[in-house]
Amino acid sequence: MLGQRFNLTIIDLLEEVSELTERYRFIVGPARRHFRMPFPYAIIYIDRTDFVWVIEGALFKREPGYWKHRLE
Repeated sequence: MLGQRFNLTIIDLLEEVSELTERYRFIVGPARRHFRMPFPYAIIYIDRTDFVWVIEGALFKREPGYWKHRLE
């Protein structure tokens, strides 16, 4: 049950990002973040001309910016 809700939440976040890529705020350089409670995860992504590049499914409890090396 909880796993299904988590999976559906992540799928919803990905769909929202793909439909409205410019809606969510920049956090570092070209990377944007989208999240929704109750799960402490965010989708970190970069909007490209032809696609959306998902960099990370970031857990809020980890050190902030641990995923930044992926921007290089």
